[in-house]
Amino acid sequence: MPPRPPELRRYRLAVYVVFGLACAVVFFQLLHGVVVDLYGGSARSPGPAASPTVCLDELDGLYQRLAARTVEPAPRGLDQGARSTEWDLWSRRWESELDEVGRRCRLSDPAEPAMSDLAEAQEALEDLRRELGRSGDQISSQAGRARDALASARARLFNPKR
Repeated sequence: MPPRPPELRRYRLAVYVVFGLACAVVFFQLLHGVVVDLYGGSARSPGPAASPTVCLDELDGLYQRLAARTVEPAPRGLDQGARSTEWDLWSRRWESELDEVGRRCRLSDPAEPAMSDLAEAQEALEDLRRELGRSGDQISSQAGRARDALASARARLFNPKR
């Protein structure tokens, strides 16, 4: 390999510096994107807070949707496949909407008594949704026991020699 000409040393250093800066910019953009995605940091400003009446209506709507889910079969109920996946998707979407209402209404730091009540309602809704998920798991295990017992009884009835 022939030696590098010394008169081009300044240009080589300049190219190395430009390349290094470009790599640093790409690295920091990638790192920033990962951190924002993981921790949900948002560069946009929250804007004006929604009125207490709007917040009440939105939380009431979320409560109504959650109440409607309680009369449906258990979230992880009798069959483990599609119903479990559907509950998981619905639950994530519902939680996301509840968080969005909390952000829009600034319920993490309520300024007036009515907003404090709404913040308490938001927390109660989160707890209720978690409890519904846990009860679905319990119902699922009970359903599994019943299904296994029925299968065992069916096998003994139709194959009495076992």
